[in-house]
Amino acid sequence: MIINKIPLVTIISLTYNHELYIRQCLDGFLMQKTNFNFEVLIHDDASTDNTANIIREYEEKYPEIIKPIYQTENQYSKGGGIIHKFLLPRSKGKYITMCEGDDYWTDPFKLQKQVDFLEENPEYGMVYTDAMSYNQITGQKREMKTSQVNTVEDILTYNKVYTLTTCFKKQLMEDYIKEISPNLPKFPFGDYPMWIYFFSREKLYYLSGYTAVYRVLDNSASHRGNIDKRLYYEKKVYECKLYMINKLFKDEINDQLLNKIKQRHAFYMLHLPIKLNSKQKFLDNYYFIKQIDNNLIKILFYLHKLNFLFFSLAYRTFHKIVRKLYIIEKKLNNYI
Repeated sequence: MIINKIPLVTIISLTYNHELYIRQCLDGFLMQKTNFNFEVLIHDDASTDNTANIIREYEEKYPEIIKPIYQTENQYSKGGGIIHKFLLPRSKGKYITMCEGDDYWTDPFKLQKQVDFLEENPEYGMVYTDAMSYNQITGQKREMKTSQVNTVEDILTYNKVYTLTTCFKKQLMEDYIKEISPNLPKFPFGDYPMWIYFFSREKLYYLSGYTAVYRVLDNSASHRGNIDKRLYYEKKVYECKLYMINKLFKDEINDQLLNKIKQRHAFYMLHLPIKLNSKQKFLDNYYFIKQIDNNLIKILFYLHKLNFLFFSLAYRTFHKIVRKLYIIEKKLNNYI
């Protein structure tokens, strides 16, 4: 029996027009088996479908857990800041975890395992896990395996932390909002700079195992088919890294690591146009590529520039073969 009625964990969920998915999301919260109380702060951003009515059903059935905010005007269109304006001030938990209304949890012990670790290891500020992705259009499922973040290079090479799998100290989020948010440039994502800040303060822990499903919709910010939007997103990720380096790690970053970050960005800015067969977008990266100290990237660029059609076809074919071999290897390893 749970004696202390004050929630130890606050689950934050943002939702907008998620009537097809919100039940699965809320059920993932309610199935959690814990020896502590938790609350669900769910923010409906003036949905125009049946999302709010579905949330009301759950609120009536679980009033001690489901605590919604129903907006009459869309707050995201007014500039965002939803979590720190409306949800964080209401949260009672020592720890925060997040899952948007179109995603869902699959492990009924997710919260218990993460909180147990954080309570026993106070030097750690956040726990995160692996996830699965589900493409709502194609029905394809994919493993989103991640790994431990130990170094500055680990956190800055790419974002290894999936938001819907996290559980972290509320104090870290409050400090981030005070210290970083006021001057943070506008990015089409809110999680990555926060993870970088958390890492600068305390250790992060990777708990192996799949606990959640990330649903890929046609309008997901980082998965849009439009090449301009995808390149813009990658450009903003790169700018975010540079901003956070200047803000938090100025004395720890050497030229070698900075060049590695540039190389990764350059590779993606070449890879995507080739993959989507866009010669003009490929050539648009010329001046940036000239600054990169990596001969292989430069050679690939100039070969494609000479005969884009031939080399892009060869590159795409090679990439498909490598990916298929990788999938086959994983299946064989699982079988063995």
